[in-house]
Amino acid sequence: MDYLWQSNIIRGQAQLDWHVGGGGRFVWWGNCSGDCFDVMVRAPIGLDLMFTNPGFLEVFFELAPSFVLVPGFWFEIEGGLGVRFYF
Repeated sequence: MDYLWQSNIIRGQAQLDWHVGGGGRFVWWGNCSGDCFDVMVRAPIGLDLMFTNPGFLEVFFELAPSFVLVPGFWFEIEGGLGVRFYF
């Protein structure tokens, strides 16, 4: 789960924003014999493209530097491409 702050870059037929945020992630693997979960904090940063029609649809790309806290301590970078729906 992340909390995002967005700011506008370009506004026209489509709106281009950038976002930065902070949050956490919990991953659990079933049917494992050792460490079955990870707990991490993350700081995503990315670009968002929102369309005028339909106005509830947004496409985004983000990179999220993450620090795994449990079961050990290490750094990784996650990335994502997705769609958000606003209602």
